[in-house]
Amino acid sequence: MKKEKTMTTSKKAVFGLIACILMMQGMAYGQGTRVEKDAMIYTNTATFSNTVTIGISGNKMTVRSDGIMIFSGNAALWDDMMNPANTFFISGTADITNNSPSNAIVFATTATTNLTTGDHLWAVIQVPHMWKTNTDISPHIHFYQNSADQTNCWVLRYKWYNIGDAVPGTWSEMLVSSNMMPYTSGFVHQIADFTSDMNSAGKNISSIIDVKIFRKGNVGTGPVLFKQFDMHYQRDSLGSDNEFSKTF
Repeated sequence: MKKEKTMTTSKKAVFGLIACILMMQGMAYGQGTRVEKDAMIYTNTATFSNTVTIGISGNKMTVRSDGIMIFSGNAALWDDMMNPANTFFISGTADITNNSPSNAIVFATTATTNLTTGDHLWAVIQVPHMWKTNTDISPHIHFYQNSADQTNCWVLRYKWYNIGDAVPGTWSEMLVSSNMMPYTSGFVHQIADFTSDMNSAGKNISSIIDVKIFRKGNVGTGPVLFKQFDMHYQRDSLGSDNEFSKTF
C-alpha cells in the first residue's frame, strides 16, 4: 500500500482553523467532507446558513446567505465595455470611410475641427449590472498607428445619464493624453489613453452613455485606422441583486 504523505504541524493547525471557521459560519457538512493539505474537499453538498468571507483587510470575496457573491477591495475585477468599429455609426462621409480590407474605419488627415457638426462616429452604450457603482470608468481607443506623429489625435464627447434622468443638454469632452505603446514602424496596434476617467458620481447600473468620437483636424500625418472604443470598469459581482438596481 502506498504511504500517504503527512501534513506538518503548522499545516494541520491552519486547516484545522479553517474547519473551525467554516463550522462557526454555520456550515452543515455533507457526508464525506474532509480537509486535505491543499484544499477543503467536499464530496457532497455543503450548506452555509450565514455569510462566508474569503480574504483579508478589505480585499475579499463575500458569499451572502442568499448566495450572491460580492468582490471588495483588490478582489474587484477589471473588465471592458467593448464597442468595435462595426458597432459604430458614421455621421458624415467627407473625412471618415469604412475600410473592409483592414476591418477598420479610416479617419482622413483633414478630419474635422468642428466638434458639433463635423464628421464623427457615434454609439450608445449601457452600463452593465456587474459594474461596481461609484467607481470611475476609463475610456480608450484602439487604432492602427502608421506614423510617429499620430499622437493626441482623438477627441471623445459623451453624455452619461440614469434611467429617469433628464438627458443632458450639453456634451462632456475628453482629449487623448498619450499613446500607451512606443511606435516603431509600419502599422502598430496602438491604444490611446484619455486625460481623465468618466466621473461616476450619482450613476447607476443600466445607465446610458452616448459617445461621439472625432479625430482632431490636421493632427498627425496620414490617415488613422480606428479599430475599437472600449471602457475599462471594475466589477464587484456577477450581476445585480435587483433587476434595475443594486444594494451593494
